[in-house]
Amino acid sequence: MRFYVYALIDGRNDEIFYIGKGCNERMYKHVQLAKRNAKLCNRNPKLYNKIKKILQDGCIIKYNKIFESDCESETLDKEKEVIKNIGLENLTNLTSGGEGTTYPNGFTEEHKRKMSEAKKGKLPANYDKFVKARKESFKDPKTFERISKKLKLFYVNNSSWNKGKEMSDEYKLKQSEAHKGMVFTEDHKENISKGLTGRKLSDEQKRKIGEQNAKVQIGKRHIYNEELKLSAVVHKDKMESFIAEGWKQGRKRFV
Repeated sequence: MRFYVYALIDGRNDEIFYIGKGCNERMYKHVQLAKRNAKLCNRNPKLYNKIKKILQDGCIIKYNKIFESDCESETLDKEKEVIKNIGLENLTNLTSGGEGTTYPNGFTEEHKRKMSEAKKGKLPANYDKFVKARKESFKDPKTFERISKKLKLFYVNNSSWNKGKEMSDEYKLKQSEAHKGMVFTEDHKENISKGLTGRKLSDEQKRKIGEQNAKVQIGKRHIYNEELKLSAVVHKDKMESFIAEGWKQGRKRFV
């Protein structure tokens, strides 16, 4: 049976104080929320204050499934019937029941879409405070070292998520656009350099890097410009236009 009507029972006197309708582990959620003092408790303070008081007195909440069915509407009708028989005034329920709906994943697709639209462009509460605290934590050498060790251990035992995956041209284009104009700070460059320093590559890794570089360099030429103090790699078909603008063919490093 998928749906059920349940009762929460006061362990101190065996009196029913709440009637609900749910599926899966629903009837146990109330106590879990009360223990965490979650914000959802504000929706029905009468219920959650009752649960907290029972727990504070060292007693337990008892559970009882009163009715089970595969039909949700039938279960909702039974919930209303049970609440009516006990009396709403004798329970911590806010309503006479029958208005709840259970979705397989918590929300319908339409509900998810509306929530997504409402949150677009908005930052989470205390976002700036969180980012600042996170940045400060990374300044601590011990924290940085601990995270670095965990990451190294992870990649020893697990391959990268995109290893062996063929990326679509659309994905590559999006990645390219996202990285255009990106400027690294000096600290960022230094951290990247530190991360690569001392890294040992296997013969297999060296072979693959060599093969990839060879593919990339096919049909390309190194050029440099003394006046601009720049060096670059361009396709041979574009060489003439660069030479006409004062570039020269060859490798040269500018400090």
